[in-house]
Amino acid sequence: MSPLLRFPRRVSRGELALLVLGTLATVLVTVWRVDPDSGVLWAALLVSVAAPLLIWVDLLERRLPDVITLPLVPLVIGALAVPAAAGGDWARFGMALLAGAGVGLFFFTLFLISPTSIGFGDVKLALSLGPALGWFGPLVTVVGVFGMLVLGLVHGLVVMVLTRQGRSTSFPFGPAMLCAALLCLWAFGGA
Repeated sequence: MSPLLRFPRRVSRGELALLVLGTLATVLVTVWRVDPDSGVLWAALLVSVAAPLLIWVDLLERRLPDVITLPLVPLVIGALAVPAAAGGDWARFGMALLAGAGVGLFFFTLFLISPTSIGFGDVKLALSLGPALGWFGPLVTVVGVFGMLVLGLVHGLVVMVLTRQGRSTSFPFGPAMLCAALLCLWAFGGA
């Protein structure tokens, strides 16, 4: 096992089964909701496969492992380049790349403003979620980022109430980013 995916404790069979079922569920919903002709199906499937593991690791360890987030960026971009090349839709591909850069820059700015709130793993994750959302244009990208912020706020409020720690409570932001991105891909995927 990669040292980047080592956990401080053993993973139970139940946790592993839950992770496999979660991955299977997100993949099935993606296949059901995202139109194969939309051009984003393969990118959405990549996000769907990575999302449960990233959410799980982030909730347990409050980090998003580079071994997953870094390869996800070129894989998502490559998965969008294929339909762009096949259909000659380079403008849409360019929009996806701009969205990826914009979403990455937005989260990098948040990281610079408050590194205790947004981690650098979130910035790297944004570089793969941005192009997938950007395939559908700037409006869907903005809706996706807004959804990330809203889900992050709701998650934070729930954690604050449950832990009774007040505003000093820290919580992982990756799950909100991934859930919002998947919800947008499913909503705007056109199936």
